[in-house]
Amino acid sequence: MDIIVLGGNKKIAIAAAILFFIFLVSLGMGSYGFAPVQSMRVLVSSILGGGANQSPLYNVVIQIRLPRILAALLIGASLSVSGAGFQALFRNPLVSPDILGVLAGAGFGASIGILLDFPLPLVQAIAFGIGLVALGSSYLIAWRGGGTRIVDLVLSGIIVGSLFKSLISLVKFVADPESKLPQITYWLMGGLASVTWRDVEILTVISVPSIILLYFLRWRLDAFVVGEEEAKALGIRVEVYKAIIIVLSTLPAAASTVVAGLIGWIGLVIPHISRMLFGESNKFTIPGSAVIGSAFLLIVDTISRAVLPSELPLEVLTSFVGVPFFAYLLKRRIYHGWS
Repeated sequence: MDIIVLGGNKKIAIAAAILFFIFLVSLGMGSYGFAPVQSMRVLVSSILGGGANQSPLYNVVIQIRLPRILAALLIGASLSVSGAGFQALFRNPLVSPDILGVLAGAGFGASIGILLDFPLPLVQAIAFGIGLVALGSSYLIAWRGGGTRIVDLVLSGIIVGSLFKSLISLVKFVADPESKLPQITYWLMGGLASVTWRDVEILTVISVPSIILLYFLRWRLDAFVVGEEEAKALGIRVEVYKAIIIVLSTLPAAASTVVAGLIGWIGLVIPHISRMLFGESNKFTIPGSAVIGSAFLLIVDTISRAVLPSELPLEVLTSFVGVPFFAYLLKRRIYHGWS
């Protein structure tokens, strides 16, 4: 019996087809349920301009569920690709998007905004700005006479991340326990309940170009996996591309945090699954991470939204999957290493 071995491109195409099916099923799930075929008809009708009737089904699909589902797809892809980029650059399978303290910085910015009762757009702007300040602080601390070593970046990221986590705790300490503290705590646990089309626009403008550019840099990421000296030998301007990759890996994760709060484990676990399924090359790891990360967060959010009796924060559900899978990876490492 012949065994058919699929190439990386065919595997990713199959994964994308499965993701599209999950997308259609998810659109029909909820208190007002309907079949995937009906979801498809509404989408096609909307694209062709036939949504002017504003039927109840059209309003449920286009106005309520579609922005949340698109946000889940974009955030899942953003966190996963961000993790893949950082793991390749730092040559460390334990690295996740919060390695340089950006997510903690964004969390602190949002906490401040919620504490001071700012409007949501301003809260998001402050979160994004302080997230980038955290990135710059990590890079400046690690900077030494014209270059940054990977180990220095990791250590400076730990320092900056710890500082902003302490500041988040301070904000929670001074927040009103009856109103602001629950609001801050719930936001930090991650969720898509309040997502709007504007949030989808933010993610599209920031995350999509960053993911595409990271894919264009895939062979340089492959060179960094081998080592900085080897990358230099290949003619790569290490410090320049290191900074570019850090920025491109940070922006999608920061945008995701601004929209949905802190969602853990996806950036750490999904790149491992992608490498196991599609191979080590970032030619397949990056698009594979985007597809699997999108599918994973969409399934998790659909379970939270449409299956469970009450909506749980996404951080809780992703931890239920991430923790046992990471325990499996640790066990697997004993026999096969991290690849």
